[in-house]
Amino acid sequence: MSNEVFDPALWTRQLTRRSDSDLSFDPASVARGAAILPDSCFYIDAVKGLVPPSVAALVETPMRRLLHSTVCRAELAAGAAKLPLADPRTPGSRARIASILDRMPAENLVQPSAAAWDGAGALAGTLARTQGLAKGAHLTLLLDAAILLSALERNACVITANVGDFDLLAQLRPEAKLLFYRPVLAQVRSRPVEVG
Repeated sequence: MSNEVFDPALWTRQLTRRSDSDLSFDPASVARGAAILPDSCFYIDAVKGLVPPSVAALVETPMRRLLHSTVCRAELAAGAAKLPLADPRTPGSRARIASILDRMPAENLVQPSAAAWDGAGALAGTLARTQGLAKGAHLTLLLDAAILLSALERNACVITANVGDFDLLAQLRPEAKLLFYRPVLAQVRSRPVEVG
């Protein structure tokens, strides 16, 4: 990660989301040797077959190192635990999430360093202030920022469909590498992506 310390005081104006044409949606833009670190939404989209084929091909490239964030693991586990017990779909959804977690090799798990957590707090707090977010809304950004800075520490590229939040974070840390995607329509689902 860059030795440069992020200074929240330098950011005083509200940021605006950039247009898609200013963001990276092309898997070919990911450097050949760069590792990939999926955001939490990617895992769910992968199981549902909603990841675009070009992004799926990038992730499944045999020589590509696929990292898994402990932050994403926690988000997925929390999502499984909060599913309503009375919903008949809950057992199947929980089983799919458990399967995702089981396929993450321990040697490819990464967690934010203490410095990354500190930096994530500074990024989330800065966006809460500049964007005028509701009280508590910065906590979601805190987790996204921790994922972003974990990837930055490892020179990895984050893959996410969360364009709004990650674009704002990337404006604060422009050296971060991101690949955005839009989930394919449910009517044109592709095969599930093997992540693990």
